[in-house]
Amino acid sequence: MLLKSDKLVVAELSALYEISSIQFLQSEEDILNEATQKAIRLFGVRFFLVHANGEVMTSWGFRNPQKISQKIQESNPNQFKFSFQNLGNLELFMEQSKDMDHRERRLYIMFAKSMENALFNVMNIKQRKKAEKALIESESRYRSIFEHTGTATMIIEEDKTISLANSGFEILSGYTKEEVENQMKWTEFVEGKDLEKMKRYHSMRRRNPEHTPLNYEFSLIDRDKNKKNVFVTVTSIIGSNKSLASLIDITARKKAENNLKKSLNEKEMLLKEIHHRVKNNLMVISSLLNLQSKYIKDKAALDIFRESQNRADSMALIHERLYSSTDLKRIDFGDYISTLSTELFHTYITDPRRIKLKLNLENLMVDINTTVPLGLILNELITNSMKHAFPKGKSGEIKIEFNKKDDEFILSVSDTGVGFPKGIDFRKTDSLGLQLVNNLTSQIHGIVELNVDNGTEFTIKFRELEL
Repeated sequence: MLLKSDKLVVAELSALYEISSIQFLQSEEDILNEATQKAIRLFGVRFFLVHANGEVMTSWGFRNPQKISQKIQESNPNQFKFSFQNLGNLELFMEQSKDMDHRERRLYIMFAKSMENALFNVMNIKQRKKAEKALIESESRYRSIFEHTGTATMIIEEDKTISLANSGFEILSGYTKEEVENQMKWTEFVEGKDLEKMKRYHSMRRRNPEHTPLNYEFSLIDRDKNKKNVFVTVTSIIGSNKSLASLIDITARKKAENNLKKSLNEKEMLLKEIHHRVKNNLMVISSLLNLQSKYIKDKAALDIFRESQNRADSMALIHERLYSSTDLKRIDFGDYISTLSTELFHTYITDPRRIKLKLNLENLMVDINTTVPLGLILNELITNSMKHAFPKGKSGEIKIEFNKKDDEFILSVSDTGVGFPKGIDFRKTDSLGLQLVNNLTSQIHGIVELNVDNGTEFTIKFRELEL
């Protein structure tokens, strides 16, 4: 016959077995329902509650819901309260009809911990499944984005192996994903100078990514040994030693660029040839005028021939500058002024000790549509000063200035000679040279000003012509 103490032990062991079975349940709902039933059957509780921050997870015995908050505020000997340490703010409340003894409270604690373990395992499984689902969805989105970037894309490992490639890379390389992924290295698609350069970038990207080029071009060798011009963008994947490479086939574009360059080079050569021939034709005209002038005895007629020759020379000089320049539409007009004025000086000034030529020039590029008329204007003004400013052996200075202020060019030709004749309007004169100056200044949409305070000074102001 069992003693009373033995009966208690047996009852306790039976209760423990009953309690432990909770841990084999697979859902929160099943655990809470089973725990409620066991608490009623094993312990004879009349109130059972699992709650968190006032929110009831499950309850039994509360006919009046308002009594719940009142009950959990009490601290009676017949009540049991337990906070689940691993389940946030979740708490267990039980109340029996009589005060609890030590044995009962110990069983309640084991019951509560068994509930906690069961709920913790189920919640962990639930969270893990949720995380796995989110991971699968995230990976699916990632793969979808990776696959549909619009470019050939691959992920490269630190050892240069291609661990992932999209269908765009299949098209570009001629290999299937299965043949490439974890089977091939990117170095198998590159050779020569490009290979050495890209190996260096690969190493630099893992040591000092900020100083590694993000974009560059190289030649990719596909399955059929064809070389394709490729523009690549490579970025490091944060938190790893992997790289993400996006490749665009620019073979057609490079071919079009090369064809365009070839066409432009041909046109450039043609323009150079045209300028060269125009210059030669002008020099032929200048030579013919020079030959013809040898048969002219009349001084006025000889001067006309010489002036016409100088005009041809000034235009020839512009075309010479253009065909020898890298820019076929613009020349350094400061350099042009220096050359033209020096040649005119040697033509007209027989005694350089008597007349000094002073130049203050900026090296400014001027469009051909402006330089031709401007060169003729310059020729007329310099010629006038050299021919008329210093008669009968007088001495002095001829000064030519060319500069730019804001967007306005300023050309000035001045001399310290006898001065412009009084009573003559330079805008209305029979002089062919001054008529050319006025007409050509209008042609370049400029203005011409005359200052006679100290000798003669013509100033031409103009802006670059907009075509």
